Amino acid sequence: ESKTSTRWVLTVLHEHFHQLVYSQPAYYAAVEKLGLAHGDNTGMWMLNYPFPYDSARVQEKFTAMTHALLDALAQTVRPALEKKVAVFLSARRAFRASVPAEAEKYFAFQLWQEGVARYTEVALGELAAKSYAPSPEFSALPDFAGYGTVAAAVRSRILNDLGSLSLAKSRREVVYSVGAAEALLLDRVRPGWKRDYLTHRFRLPDPR
Repeated sequence: ESKTSTRWVLTVLHEHFHQLVYSQPAYYAAVEKLGLAHGDNTGMWMLNYPFPYDSARVQEKFTAMTHALLDALAQTVRPALEKKVAVFLSARRAFRASVPAEAEKYFAFQLWQEGVARYTEVALGELAAKSYAPSPEFSALPDFAGYGTVAAAVRSRILNDLGSLSLAKSRREVVYSVGAAEALLLDRVRPGWKRDYLTHRFRLPDPR
């Protein structure tokens, strides 16, 4: 993926968000207590965990869940939003039930960690568009784009992914857009959710 300078700034902020999370007291001890590493002390289990990506049943439930999440995010009227959120929650329960309990714990952890890091690209980009003036030198770069424009493109990519992601093809990479989309939905229905993010670890709250 080719990135503009502005897009790279948001990517760096994504990584700084990880640094913030990793620096929290007892983060690593809490990760270890998840019991997902199975003796791997390198951290590579986060990338290589044997999630059942190739299961046809899991793929079916995953697609139903992501499409339901996209439908919920498309709603602009509260009653319709609440109805679609209920449909999403039902589809998410079915997806979670389609995988072993430990694999479900791994997926929830990835949504919490990587998905919210992707969400911060949107949130910080939109915030910068409202309250930050880039320096004249940065604005003069040949590939400069406004933060609002870039954040909108990231948001659009997340939503487009929900309608087209293949669990079999993208595998772990799906957690970025799915987790980010869940965070965007939480902004709509549970706007105070970020206050507890760092202390209620490894699973996003329900959007209701």
